Amino acid sequence: MVTYDMFIGFEKTPEGLEAFLEERGYKKENFQEGNSSIENYVNKKYGSPNITFYPQSLSGDEDEIPDWTKYKHEILSELYIEAEHYPLEVIDEAERLSKEIINRFDGVLYDAELDEFFERGQL
Repeated sequence: MVTYDMFIGFEKTPEGLEAFLEERGYKKENFQEGNSSIENYVNKKYGSPNITFYPQSLSGDEDEIPDWTKYKHEILSELYIEAEHYPLEVIDEAERLSKEIINRFDGVLYDAELDEFFERGQL
């Protein structure tokens, strides 16, 4: 299955993120990954996009995750949006949601295709 992936980093904890996502129809599911507690949010309407919030930056631990050390400021936490390419409403939702999160919570978007970082106001 082909997915559309978006990576957002935060220089400070995005206060109110959980309430923001729940207001937009996402259901929270907590799980453990090693010693870390991970928050996963699933879209109730489509089942996708899936949103995963990492309270601590993974700092390039995996090939897919951006190397935040290349960014000019320290990234403390991360959010990952994974959307299936079908239906198209899911891609639209992922793009709309990422822009809203970046602007509201002062996030930084990493574009994997361009290998560039985009800050609030640049999208």
